[in-house]
Amino acid sequence: MNIAARLQALATPGSALVSAEFRSMARTSPSAAFQSKGRQPLENIEQKVQTFEILSSRQKFNRFVKRATWGAVAVAALAGMVYLSPFAFRIVQDQMTLRAQAEAEASTPPGPTPEEEAFRQASSNIPPDPSEPVLQAGQTFRDCATCPELVWCCRAVCS
Repeated sequence: MNIAARLQALATPGSALVSAEFRSMARTSPSAAFQSKGRQPLENIEQKVQTFEILSSRQKFNRFVKRATWGAVAVAALAGMVYLSPFAFRIVQDQMTLRAQAEAEASTPPGPTPEEEAFRQASSNIPPDPSEPVLQAGQTFRDCATCPELVWCCRAVCS
């Protein structure tokens, strides 16, 4: 009785605290529900006592609803992940393919682009114009009197 009186002094208004011993005796009752409040220090007792709050019918119902809600949220989240996993897998797979292509392009030496290759083939098939002077690589020339001086390059497209 002494412990019960000390536990009630710790309880908030409208609630009741009991010790672990009481809970173990009342646990088999179908209408009993308890919520742990941790180990509490009691006056004139050296060790802390494990305490439990007795839940009312309304508190039991609220606890059930809260647990059921969290369970439903967990099931919905799991179902959403299962439903969306093929899409996520496809996106990840596409990203990995793009990364592999970028790495392959970066590792290959740069070659002429298709446009440069087409220009090179087209310019090699044109016969030289006899009125135009034949320039060697490194020679300078001007397209007009006011144009800047240009240096002839040996390649069709200079870099």
